[in-house]
Amino acid sequence: MQGSLWNRCLAQLETEMPEQQFNTWIRPLQAIEDLGVLRLLAPNRFVVEWVNQNVVQRIVELGSTAAEPDGTRRGAWHLWVYMADWRIEYAGQVVVGSADLPGRIDEVLMQLGPRTFESFTIDPATGDTALQLSDEVRLVVLSSALPDDDSEAWILTQSDGTTLSGGPASRWTLEAAP
Repeated sequence: MQGSLWNRCLAQLETEMPEQQFNTWIRPLQAIEDLGVLRLLAPNRFVVEWVNQNVVQRIVELGSTAAEPDGTRRGAWHLWVYMADWRIEYAGQVVVGSADLPGRIDEVLMQLGPRTFESFTIDPATGDTALQLSDEVRLVVLSSALPDDDSEAWILTQSDGTTLSGGPASRWTLEAAP
């Protein structure tokens, strides 16, 4: 198949899904592709939740590349951040945040390129979550801007379907793959 990774995924999903589901949940997704890494942006948390529950594993299958010599698989982890303020730090300096214009966010993400997820920490005093990525890059999700309901601030889906979600405050859950 030719074309972009996302276009190939779209073409295959369109053949596998009922038209109404595809148009409602998949077509609204926006894709950012860089160096073989696919980032999907959803218009709201309902789309995020539906995609995570119903098709994220299939998207991973369609978009995964062969493992690199060190065993790293790119595109096997998916992070969704919504209803929360966030910032990306590089070498201890804030380089972009949720308040920046979309063009600036895209520019910084392209400059940083793909990263490997290493660990996460939750500050018990503030509930802020820091996701440590390779090469001194950190994504910090700020809990102070979260609504008072039980909404998650972020969801991280692993390649085996296990889901780690965080928020509000310092609450987080780990759900095994079905």
